[in-house]
Amino acid sequence: MIKRFIYSIFSVLLVSGFAYAGKGTIYNYNYDYGPFCITESNETCLGNGSCFASVYIVEHYPISSRDQQYQFLVIVDPNTSILQPGSNYGIQRFGLNYTGNPSDVTVSVLKGVGDNTVDTKWKLKIQYDPTTEEPYGRSFGPFGVFVYDDSTTGNNRKKPLLLHIATNVPGVDVYDFYTPNEDQYIFACHIADFYAESCRSNISSALFAMKTPPTLIELVSFNARSHGTSITLYWSTASEIDNAGFNIYRAESRDGEYSKINEALIPAQGAALVGADYTFIDTDVQLWKKYFYILEDVDTTGAQTAHIDKIISAKPRLIDFIAE
Repeated sequence: MIKRFIYSIFSVLLVSGFAYAGKGTIYNYNYDYGPFCITESNETCLGNGSCFASVYIVEHYPISSRDQQYQFLVIVDPNTSILQPGSNYGIQRFGLNYTGNPSDVTVSVLKGVGDNTVDTKWKLKIQYDPTTEEPYGRSFGPFGVFVYDDSTTGNNRKKPLLLHIATNVPGVDVYDFYTPNEDQYIFACHIADFYAESCRSNISSALFAMKTPPTLIELVSFNARSHGTSITLYWSTASEIDNAGFNIYRAESRDGEYSKINEALIPAQGAALVGADYTFIDTDVQLWKKYFYILEDVDTTGAQTAHIDKIISAKPRLIDFIAE
């Protein structure tokens, strides 16, 4: 099975200019990662792939009153173009995960844009209580870090929600907060007091979440170009999770027998939130002979996935060498 990542969702957001409150509007943060599109819903009438909220992660957001070495800001922005807001519209609960021990991080909700004061009306739950499953909700499973509006009226809902995370754990980075829970959801939020035209029921409140991509690698492009007596392969990824590296396989016909031509695994350079660009030069070729190539990724467990939907070819020609 060919691996795919959530790049397809990102590209729709970034290329089509999807209308949602987010980067470059009123918040003026220097976003480092995102938007991550929250699309899933526990209300089937809303599960149409739309972006109901976006999540940004600012990797360096120090607050002077905190003495931890690593400080992050998670910005959760509900979408007012799909969910038409009522008078008390906003986020009421939000959950994410942490790869380490959640007790090692200090988590707090900030009062608002430009106000780094802790909002004491919001409560924090660390870890998961399997006996009650509250306040996580059954739709999207447990989250290691969960914040919620503690009032019974919902008067403290956020739009946006600003979640500050601080820790002294050595080497912690944004990737440590981008990890699925046991139900394979990365983020989840409860948005309340809205109206959505697409609904067949008269709901005004629902849970939404970002589901873990079903596979680990999004291969953006894979191309070949002849350079005289060699062929250079180029490929790019959008995101890589648990990727150890790549292998290159070559054949003399599209349906022929493919053999691995790299002596050692080509090391991975990308990560969960960022992709990478790669090149490989095949020098063991003959002029005017056509070659076909398949790219294979290998994850950290040794599992191999060949991208057979992107078979490419090239033919070494001396004129290419002369022209360049």
